[in-house]
Amino acid sequence: MKKSNLHKWNKLQLNIYRTFAPRLLWMQIFCILLFLTLSPLIFFIYIQYHDIKSTLESPILQYQKDIAKTLTGEIQKSFNVTENSLIGLASILGAIKTDYWKQKIAITEMVSNSIFFRKITSLNDQGMEVSSSQQEFTLKDRSQDPIWLTVKSNKIYISDVYITSDHIPSLTLAVPIKFTNKIIGALIAEINLRVMWEDVDNLKNGKTGIAYLVDQKGRIITHPNKKLIFQDNNLLFKQSTLDVIAENSGSHIAADLNGNKWFVAYAPIKKLHWGLLYIKSKTEVYAPFISQIRRTSIITAIPAILLSLIFSYIAARLFVKPIHKFIDETKKLLKGDFIKKSPVFRKDELGEITYYFNRLIHKYNIIKNKEKLAKIGEETTAVTHEIKNSLHMIRTYIKLLPERHKNKKFMKEFEEIIPSELDSLKDKMQDIGQFSHKTELSFEKIEILSFLNTIILRNKLLIQENHINFVFENHLHKNQNYYINGDSFHLKRVFANLFKNAIEATPENGTITLCVELSKKKHKWFQKQSSYINIMVKNTGKGIAKDLLKTIFEPFCSTKKYNLGLGLAICKQIIQRHNGEITVHSIENKETCFTVHLPTINMA
Repeated sequence: MKKSNLHKWNKLQLNIYRTFAPRLLWMQIFCILLFLTLSPLIFFIYIQYHDIKSTLESPILQYQKDIAKTLTGEIQKSFNVTENSLIGLASILGAIKTDYWKQKIAITEMVSNSIFFRKITSLNDQGMEVSSSQQEFTLKDRSQDPIWLTVKSNKIYISDVYITSDHIPSLTLAVPIKFTNKIIGALIAEINLRVMWEDVDNLKNGKTGIAYLVDQKGRIITHPNKKLIFQDNNLLFKQSTLDVIAENSGSHIAADLNGNKWFVAYAPIKKLHWGLLYIKSKTEVYAPFISQIRRTSIITAIPAILLSLIFSYIAARLFVKPIHKFIDETKKLLKGDFIKKSPVFRKDELGEITYYFNRLIHKYNIIKNKEKLAKIGEETTAVTHEIKNSLHMIRTYIKLLPERHKNKKFMKEFEEIIPSELDSLKDKMQDIGQFSHKTELSFEKIEILSFLNTIILRNKLLIQENHINFVFENHLHKNQNYYINGDSFHLKRVFANLFKNAIEATPENGTITLCVELSKKKHKWFQKQSSYINIMVKNTGKGIAKDLLKTIFEPFCSTKKYNLGLGLAICKQIIQRHNGEITVHSIENKETCFTVHLPTINMA
């Protein structure tokens, strides 16, 4: 093998190892041990599972077949009761003969007292309708009707299943009316199959075990899934359907259209020329046996394996625990968090690492304290310079006031500059006070759209004066009010600061966008969702540098000369006291977006 090819092969091996092998040594040992102990157990369970399946398959099939036969017997019995009731009524009407008024009373009584009969009509010996359970009906000549011709030949007529205009599954049953063994008429009944079908639909066993009926044409005539009614059952289990139509009973394992295996048992209802199919998922049938195998395996093999794995795991974790602690402390150090020295108990290499790490922490804390002092000095200088400039300007104008109080130009400048500088001083003092001392918030129920309209009115004119475009995007549901619980004054201050920053950062002909939307947040432990209003203030422009994004909400963080840098820190403080959150996202030379997340209260 050439040297270049050998190098590529070694590099490939290294990449495979880095991709699939555990990163830590104790994990690698743990995985090898797990493989060596679990492989024989898995092989044993696999063999046992297939032995049990082959042993139990025949008894399960026979059991399913017995269930199907029992169910068909119950359906046949239910139909026999209905049929015998109609035959009994025919016997009574045979004794009444041609007293059609009495016939109507008897027919009406039968329909009103039975949940199976929807309508009964009687015919005379000529095939003419003479009486009906319906209040209003038109007598018809049914002498050429296949129903009358069947009954006239001394046979019972049973029709196919059909759905009536009022969506009731039905069939027609007709029996002869006899007197001294002579056919003198017929009873034609419309049988309501809904009760019978509901009984079949309710024959559920477990999650997948169901029963359904097919007629002599192979159509599904009852099924828990009503979309399959009157569909060709050949699409489900073709061979089972053909067998049961041929009035055979049996059971076997068959696959559906998706390839899932089912235990299918079937039995005919010969009198009705129907067939019943009882199916249950193979996976569910075998589930209890798989559980038994699992329990047996746990009882016999798993404890010993787990015991060795637990001891291996504990030993490995105890060995690497100081290393993990060292890694955690290093991460805190990189974040700039204050950390304490760790006591040194060990005399090995790990103890030596701890000793030198403690020295590193000591030097880091010294450097950090110096940086803090330098930062405080810089910020104090900035604050002092700002106040000094404002006071110097005020002092100059006040000193000149006695001499120039009659000078209109001077007085106009005085009226414009002095209040402005005093307001500037007031704002700076308020920022320092707001940040140093938490004022009490006055919470009230605030309708969010009305609040945002106020914010827009306060800032829209200033935006237009700076030749900046403004867009308002409302993604909330229409005709629905959204409320938050907040302090209106302090929230207005937050958005005033965000708009002020956006206006200053947006170039001429740029765009500022105010966007509001609703979001859901799922709590980790209680699995309960909370609703939040997200209010975004976006602006086009240079954006914010990535290194500044991490500290932008910290006190005295500002890119503007002689600016206190407390605005965003105060905004964050106010939003947090509203149980909310403020975040920033920026793409350099494109846009910046500040998002305020506030929890909603009841929606009306």
